[in-house]
Order: sequence, then structure tokens, then C-alpha cells
Amino acid sequence: MKTDLVIPIYVDTNALLDILASIEGGFSIVEKVTSRSADTSGIDRAVKAEAGTEFGVPNVLSLLKLTLGYSGNWKKAKEEQQEKEVERYHTYGSLFHRLREYLDTNSLVKRLDENSATWDDIQPSDFVEIHGIFRPNPSANSLEIMERLIRITQIVQDMPPSYKKSSDSTKTKMTTEEKQQLKEEERKTNEEREKVRNQIKQMEQMRKFLQSVLSDIQSEKIRIFVVDLKQPVEYKVVALLFVDYLRDQSMKEISYKEFKLLGKVARKLDESDDKSIDLLVGTGFGGIDKNVLEQLVGGLAHIPNMNFPEVEMEITGPALEIVPIAVFI
Repeated sequence: MKTDLVIPIYVDTNALLDILASIEGGFSIVEKVTSRSADTSGIDRAVKAEAGTEFGVPNVLSLLKLTLGYSGNWKKAKEEQQEKEVERYHTYGSLFHRLREYLDTNSLVKRLDENSATWDDIQPSDFVEIHGIFRPNPSANSLEIMERLIRITQIVQDMPPSYKKSSDSTKTKMTTEEKQQLKEEERKTNEEREKVRNQIKQMEQMRKFLQSVLSDIQSEKIRIFVVDLKQPVEYKVVALLFVDYLRDQSMKEISYKEFKLLGKVARKLDESDDKSIDLLVGTGFGGIDKNVLEQLVGGLAHIPNMNFPEVEMEITGPALEIVPIAVFI
């Protein structure tokens, strides 16, 4: 049978070990492997070998338990024996491979594929495996873009408009009309500078507001990801990932790339459901009416020459909320 070797980039080790321990009735992540060799002369013997698939038991070689027996007649009473003992450790990747193999063997995993009946069969608490593109929380991502745009605009607008300043000798040669015109230009320049300074202050207040929202949405230890599925319909999956379980905690490896996810369904929303998955749940803005929050964010649209992205605050059905065990490729 073809072996599906995977590379995990996220493993919830607590969930993985709990499920495996329940399956195996307890196990060890360390194996002792003992090997024996003997040199004998003139022995008639019959050897019987039995192989099992016990997991986490002493004298295990590559997860196979071997039982050897023999019988025969000795012709020479001379024997040399060697015995070696080594310890072999499992990684979380090898344990995840073991779990996935068990779930597949017992047909416990449901996969979303081109068969639309699969979606109808999925229920809360089912093991599912999905395949899609992982997007960081779109609400936080849009607000981050807004914050960066405001910061860049502040830098640009902080550069005062240049104007040509006339020297005193030049002023003495000017006519009265030219002097009045110069004063008017200087007055307009000062007004423009003051206007820019006020805009910069307003932008700084808006930027601080966005930073406070982002710090509330993005916990240091937890991140929300939305997974876009393309088959057979545009389903979406919302998963909460713990940063400590990620191989790359900067999240550059997982963001906007295509991976598989194995986990358990916590919630299912059909297309006809009037409910949605709130991407701001658990934050200080989770209890605020969406219309109020849209007005707060919409106020940023009044900044001239700025094209802000739309803020996606919720996910509608068809969608799943999944408790992830592992993300892998």
C-alpha cells in the first residue's frame, strides 16, 4: 500500500497525544530495540516468525513486534552471542502519521471533494480533512493595511510644500502689487501647512485607534485563519491556531499558501442558515453592533487619495468551524 508521507507545519501536541493514548490504551514515545545474533555450527533448526503491529511496546522495531521461535538438534555445543540495545524516539510528525493512518484504516475521516453528498454527511464532532488556501483573519489583515497606508500618508504629508522665498534685495525692487501678491502666496502657504498639520494629527488619532483594535483582535498566542475551499462549491473553514504549535511562528510559512488540515468539526453552517461566524468574537469589539463598527471604520474613507480595503467581519455559510489537530503538506 502506498505510504502518504506528510510534513506537518502545525501540530496540536496535546490533542494528538490524547487521541493516540485513547486509541492505544496508553503508549510510550520511547522504544527499546534489542537485537541478538548467534554463530553456531551444525545446527538443524526450524524458525517460526510472527509479526504484529503493537505500538509503544518494548522490543519494537519500526512499530513491528516480532516473535521468533525455533527447534532443532544440536550437533556441536559451541555458540557465540551478541546483544545490542538501543532507544528509539518518536517525533510528533511520526505520531501524527500513526494517527492519520489509524483514522484512514477505520474510515473515520470525511473529506470534502467533488462529491457534494460529502458536505451533507458532515456533522459536528466528525473528523474532517480539508484542503485549501490559508488566509490570516481578514478583519485584522484589512485593518493592518489601513494602518500602514495611514503611516505612509503621514510621512508624505509631513513634507511641507516648497515655495521660493524672495530675498530682501529682491523685495525692494518689487512693486507694491508684487509685494502684496507675495504676501498672499505666503499666507496661503502657511494655511496649507496648518491644514497639513491638522490632517497629520487626525491621521495619528486614527492610526492609534486601528492599533488598539489590532492589539485586541490579534492575541500573541492565538490567530484566526480562514481557509478557502474551491471544490465543489466555495466553502470556507474557520480555524483557531495556537502560535506555539506552529513550526514558523512568524506565520509567513502558512499565510496565503495551500495546505491540508485535519481536525474535528465544532460548528457547521449551511448556505440557508441566517447565522454567521464572527471573526471578532472574543475581542472587545465582538459585542459591538456591526453597523456601529462599520461606521467607525467607514470614517477612514474620508481621507483624501486613500483606497482602503473592505473589512470582512464575519463568514457566512456554507462554512465550518474546525478545531485543528494538524496542518500539513
